[in-house]
Amino acid sequence: MGLSRIPLSMRSRREFLLQFTYRGPEDADAAYLAALKKHCTGSRLLNMRSAEADEGIELSFHVRLRDGRKAADLLRDLRALGSVDKLNLYFDEEHA
Repeated sequence: MGLSRIPLSMRSRREFLLQFTYRGPEDADAAYLAALKKHCTGSRLLNMRSAEADEGIELSFHVRLRDGRKAADLLRDLRALGSVDKLNLYFDEEHA
């Protein structure tokens, strides 16, 4: 599977791999879930792992954006939380 980091100029696609580090409380009401619900028609957790000591957890999601042209809005909302960093958004070139 060919995954590439996307430049913001390629925002028309809707299926992405979203990766980030989360440093907030680990509960069902994690703040990032509201941003995913706002910007995505669906999301599926693919991977969760502990980051370095006291660095939070690294999360990977497959997401389908409501509007692929607004990928930057999702990233902006996640950054605004303050508990999310190291954001990466990739698309699958094979299914583009």
